[in-house]
Order: sequence, then structure tokens, then C-alpha cells
Amino acid sequence: MSTSISDALAVPPELTDAELALARGEVAPEPTPAPAPPAPETELARPALNPPGTPGAVNTVPAGFSSVRVLALFSSGDPENGQANLDGIGWRRVAATNDSAHVNLSLLAAAARMQGTATPIRHDADNQVHEIYLW
Repeated sequence: MSTSISDALAVPPELTDAELALARGEVAPEPTPAPAPPAPETELARPALNPPGTPGAVNTVPAGFSSVRVLALFSSGDPENGQANLDGIGWRRVAATNDSAHVNLSLLAAAARMQGTATPIRHDADNQVHEIYLW
């Protein structure tokens, strides 16, 4: 007797503790409370540089930044493992402070790579890229 593919895939889902207790006629256990979301930041970081040609723009790169080209990008299947190769500096991990920051910095690094010109990038002693300005 052969088993069809639909029979092989028809596997019932595992029951939760509450469903098992209900099936046994017991009082369902109290659900575990979900962890509280992180507190929102009171002050978001704001850009410290202004684009060239606008009021307040400076011609020099401020302390902590390097004006460099992004030569190459790397990513693997590991979570938040994007890296950028900075001209004259080498590989630096794209900061993974949180998922959104990692994605946003990775997108800016990719755009900087496609543009091919030097851009202000802040990479700290932890060898991670934390800020990118792209004009």
C-alpha cells in the first residue's frame, strides 16, 4: 500500500500546554507574560553634518569620521553579519545595534559602493561602522 504525498504532509500540529490541559479537563495554566518591549529612546541621533552646498556645510571631515570609499561588501547567512571593506582601512562589521540599524547602515553602504566616491563613515574602536553620510 502506498502513501500519497498529501497523506505524508497531513501531520497535526503539536498542542500547546493550554490545549492539553483543556483536553484533560484541567484548568489551563496561566500564560507566560510576554517580555516588555524595550523602552523607546528619548532622543534619537540627529545628523551632525550638512550636505555640501547647504548652509552649515563643512569642507572637512569631523573627528571620528573617515572620508573613504566602500570597496566591497560581504554578507553571510549568519544574522547581522554584514561587512564593508573600507578603502585603506579594511573589513569593518556593519553595526548590529538592532535589526533596523543594521539594515539601514547596510543599505547606505551598498549605495556608497555603487556611487564609488568617498563618503564620511564613522567606525569606532570596536571595528564596526556606526554612521554613514551619503551625499
